[in-house]
Amino acid sequence: DASNTKQVPKKTGLADKSKNTSSETDRKSSSLRALKLLEGRRFDESWEECQKVLLQSPADSRALYVAGHVLNQRKKTEQAFQMIDRIPVADPEYGLQAHRDGVQWAYANVRLADAERRSKVLLQTHPKDSETIKTLASLLDLQGRRFEAARWMQRLVELGQTDVNPLVFAVDTVKPVNSDSIVEKLLESHPDAPRLRSSQAFGMLYEKKPEAAETVFRSLLDE
Repeated sequence: DASNTKQVPKKTGLADKSKNTSSETDRKSSSLRALKLLEGRRFDESWEECQKVLLQSPADSRALYVAGHVLNQRKKTEQAFQMIDRIPVADPEYGLQAHRDGVQWAYANVRLADAERRSKVLLQTHPKDSETIKTLASLLDLQGRRFEAARWMQRLVELGQTDVNPLVFAVDTVKPVNSDSIVEKLLESHPDAPRLRSSQAFGMLYEKKPEAAETVFRSLLDE
């Protein structure tokens, strides 16, 4: 009798949910395995593993991060940039590190304009990231843009980065010839010129006098 026939409830929704959860777990396991292989410098295996993840989930930040590093190891810089550029800067897990790495890759390949652009984009989201600030100050100094570099050095001081190592290593290790005497002479007639006072602070850093440099940088910050 049709009226007495009981309908068996469909469990399709629950089955789909279970399947999706299983797939998500597998994806996370694969991306973690890819990262571990990368850390072990097993680049070919790491590449294969992260590609499995990206086929299922093209926006997986960990897999993109691993893929970028493998490509960079293979000297495929442009493709490496394409991978990390797909990771949002604001990504809570890999955004900061991936884009820091992008800055360093650009710097290492003497793509200074690109490194500067990448640094400034990253600092919009992470304005207190001292590692990026140091790199930006260094690449500006490398181009002779010392006044701009000094502004970022002031930012380091403001953030409490007053140790001699991060300050000295953020600038050239070669001190300009006669720079101190030239700056001191100019300061006699222009004692408040921020560019000259920044140069004076740089000279102090070259001489490994971080406390004196900090005093000058702080006085510029207070103005």
